[in-house]
Amino acid sequence: MTTPAPDQWSDHGHQSIPGDVNGPDPNAQATITHNDVNIMKGYFARFDAFQADTNTRFNELSINLSSMQSTLSDISSQLKASGKAPDPSSSAPPPPTTSTSTSAPIPATTSTDSTKPPTFTPPSLFKGKVTEVEMFIHSVKDAVELLGATLPTDRKKGIYMGMHMADSAKQWYNSIRINEDHLLDSFADFIETFRKHFGDSNLAYNSARKLKALTQTGSTAAYAARFKELLIHVTWSEESKVDQFYEGLRPTTKDLISATKRSERPTKFLDYVQFAIDCDNRVHERNEERKDESKRSTSTSTSNSNSNKPPKSTSSSTSNSTTGNGSVYMGEPMQVDATKTQARKPLTEAEKKHRKDNGSCMYCGKCGKTADTCPNRSPFVVKRMEEAKKTSQSSQ
Repeated sequence: MTTPAPDQWSDHGHQSIPGDVNGPDPNAQATITHNDVNIMKGYFARFDAFQADTNTRFNELSINLSSMQSTLSDISSQLKASGKAPDPSSSAPPPPTTSTSTSAPIPATTSTDSTKPPTFTPPSLFKGKVTEVEMFIHSVKDAVELLGATLPTDRKKGIYMGMHMADSAKQWYNSIRINEDHLLDSFADFIETFRKHFGDSNLAYNSARKLKALTQTGSTAAYAARFKELLIHVTWSEESKVDQFYEGLRPTTKDLISATKRSERPTKFLDYVQFAIDCDNRVHERNEERKDESKRSTSTSTSNSNSNKPPKSTSSSTSNSTTGNGSVYMGEPMQVDATKTQARKPLTEAEKKHRKDNGSCMYCGKCGKTADTCPNRSPFVVKRMEEAKKTSQSSQ
């Protein structure tokens, strides 16, 4: 063993002992130089930097793990909806376990509820359309409530909401993650920031304007659903709600409502909506009854008209009802006026004698001509007479 020179001990922080060939006395008081102190400070500074970098990396790992779990939860929900969901107990790998001596705690990702989340359709992707803001927020809140313990923290809920954004909305979410990541620590604040950025800046006014222009085009139930959707953005009294709801109803529904005394009508909005829906259902039932009655009435009238229709004449009866020169017998019942649907009644013997004595027409009783040349004959009668005359001539 080589013993260092006495003047070298000071470089190692030890006091030299003259005449001691075995090295420094371990019980002697040690000395530290300024250079040693600076070296130790450098070591501590590097250790602090290493610790801070390690904390940052573990936090990023925790965020990425939460995002992956949200994505896996969405995929699992979609697979369950299609009936192809795998058994999570057999296919899902166990969560990674890490141990560290850092001061920043890492949130645990254990589930406190063994019940599987229900199967449901996840929210549709939001792409920045102002008219879909409130619907998207409601869909996300419903999904978060159904997922329950799967999203135990506000941050995971915010990340879940961001995973259902696309296009310009996705760009906004990415900027939040980079510049204002603390907003994800409060789900309520994140939603409010989202609403201010994408929502209608004058929502109350526009909703009131749409309510006043809204009218019933289908059922009262559908009209009420749209009315309630807009109503949540305005602060109206019960009376104002009822009055505006009545204004948009269909006239037939209003007619039935007006049959009830005003003092007997509901004054609460929700009760009035149910009252109007009942009235609309009764109007619809009555309209269906009218359709059935109209069908039965049409069928009965058609049957009666067919039974009262006179039988068609044959060529033999036409031939027998003519004289030798083709003239039609006076008062022949088959002569039908083109402007009338009822056949002429046969002339009585007294009427025939009266017209013959006065020189009146045997067809119309007015002009002084014969039945063959009467100008008051309808085209149908003229045609029948000509056909009868031809038949008579051909038989001769």
